[in-house]
Amino acid sequence: MKITLNIVVKEGRIIADSPETGFHEDVANVLLFEPEQKKIAGIGTTLEEAERDYPQAYAQKKHTLIEVPGYSSTEFQGDSFYFLIRYLSTSACLNKRNIFLTSLLSLDRLCLNFTLPGYEQVPKPKRERFEHQILTKPLGTCRKVRQLMINNQEIHKPHG
Repeated sequence: MKITLNIVVKEGRIIADSPETGFHEDVANVLLFEPEQKKIAGIGTTLEEAERDYPQAYAQKKHTLIEVPGYSSTEFQGDSFYFLIRYLSTSACLNKRNIFLTSLLSLDRLCLNFTLPGYEQVPKPKRERFEHQILTKPLGTCRKVRQLMINNQEIHKPHG
């Protein structure tokens, strides 16, 4: 099954939707990230909000968390952005019917379409590393990326 996931960053928000699955997510462009674990601890939540809304969990993890933009062309964090894309891809794929059979057989083919302001200003080595992660690593239950479009430009897998 082909699943399209559109991700748009604008006006301090990350908006993700998938027409095929009915998935829609609209969150603030901020992540709580655990760099040592390479894992997202919060999406759309600041450290201050986490401390206020989840005081016990925050107290346990406050020394391991950093607050980073979900996406920023000037402070591009490829690892944390990759994990955000992985979370959104998994959520979109889980939103469809017949999940057990398609996950079991790995039939999903994901078409990613990103609108990322200023992406061209991200240093080329950082862009290439991020694109390589997206194109070669599994994205949760959607195991294969069929197509990656960033700002209306198709990104191809590197040869070799």
